[in-house]
Amino acid sequence: MATFKVITEPSIKTEIVRDKDKKEIGIKKYVYYAISFDEPFEGKLSHYRKENGLKNYDISLVRGDEDDQRRNEQLLLKKINKDLAEGIDPKYKFAHTVAAEKAKIEEAKKVEESKVSLDDAIKLLKESKGYSGIRIAKGKEITATHYLSLYKNNFRRFLQLIGKEKDIRAVTKSDIKYWIDIHFNYTGEHVRKDGKPMFGEWSSKSCLSGKASVSSMFSVLVDKDIIAVNPCFGVKVKSDSEKNILDEDDEVKDVFELWTQEEMDIFFSDSDDINRLYFSNIGKCIYYSAIRKSELFRVTMNMVDFENECFSIPAKFTKSARKYKNANELINIDMPDSLLPSLKKWVNARYPDGYNGESFLFPHKLKTWLPTDYYTFNTHWNTFRGNLRREYEGLFMKNIYALKHNGLSAYFHALIKRKDLTPAEVILKMQAQARHSSFSETENYLRNHNLLFKEKREKANF
Repeated sequence: MATFKVITEPSIKTEIVRDKDKKEIGIKKYVYYAISFDEPFEGKLSHYRKENGLKNYDISLVRGDEDDQRRNEQLLLKKINKDLAEGIDPKYKFAHTVAAEKAKIEEAKKVEESKVSLDDAIKLLKESKGYSGIRIAKGKEITATHYLSLYKNNFRRFLQLIGKEKDIRAVTKSDIKYWIDIHFNYTGEHVRKDGKPMFGEWSSKSCLSGKASVSSMFSVLVDKDIIAVNPCFGVKVKSDSEKNILDEDDEVKDVFELWTQEEMDIFFSDSDDINRLYFSNIGKCIYYSAIRKSELFRVTMNMVDFENECFSIPAKFTKSARKYKNANELINIDMPDSLLPSLKKWVNARYPDGYNGESFLFPHKLKTWLPTDYYTFNTHWNTFRGNLRREYEGLFMKNIYALKHNGLSAYFHALIKRKDLTPAEVILKMQAQARHSSFSETENYLRNHNLLFKEKREKANF
């Protein structure tokens, strides 16, 4: 349809209705507006329209009492103004809606046809590696049997668990890490309908073997330009002696897949449940204050300054301790307004009878005089996250520490909207928030996380 511009803004009009003897028998209301097309449409450029709402918007301007009519008048005006602003001719709204829906269906069909299921990937691997046909290539029988059994059973169950069996292209590095962790730090939380375990416990060697098997399939997809990067690349498998021990350095160095807004809205939602308050407030501290778990679990209440809205943590507690001359120097970490009410609620719930300065902000769940340790936290977190995954299929596959990157990303985007800050000043504020040891470290962080200044680059002639 040709483009147009509005020459008379929409407004409510009232018209008296008369019979053939010109006797008043009622009134009718409509929205009057006028538009002018760039090219003749239906034989003319300008069109003067009366929209009563029933045909194109299913809104009546004469039904109900006066309050109903006034509400419907404003609703119809709002909808017509919205359509005009989007270049939709209200007179042909239905036809436009049908066309848009048809285009949406066609696009969805294209997306569906482009999906690569696990079975598709297995077929491509068999063809590429010589695992198909009447006779499997000599010397490949054992490998083929092992690979195909793993794909069709264990890995299929995992893809079904995370909702990606029908489109394997969506599998990420975080997914592979999670798959390895299910077996390496086995908890038995995932069970089949018959009550049997969905997965088994693997040794470090078995995890390495499983990763290599799955990596082989993804490599075929990379070779065929179906995916850009093999999600198995860079996934570390720890030794058996490190089971259930979190390596904080691994977390800091990895670029985590960010949480979605939906996941954060659910995870950060208000609750009176003590368990949910515990995990959501740990997540909020990581998100809003960019504080590491190694720092957070050592925080005592004398380091929590609600009056000045900050944490005051000794430098020796931080990962960047070496850059401070005095190990006991206090590092102030802001508590944004979005964190304060929730954190106060957690403290009141955890210490209903009060606390002293040596009480931990997040104490051990059973031995409250001790700080939370990584093993206990991971055990309880895996159970809590497992419940969320069952309730919200396909969500909550990420590590909780990834919330730090979500928070820093949100902080960066808030800073670059401020016209009073130069890029250098933004980086300095990011450096302070992340507590990086140098300006260049922050620059590298922004670059690695694709946090870029959207500036127009101009060539300098000289």
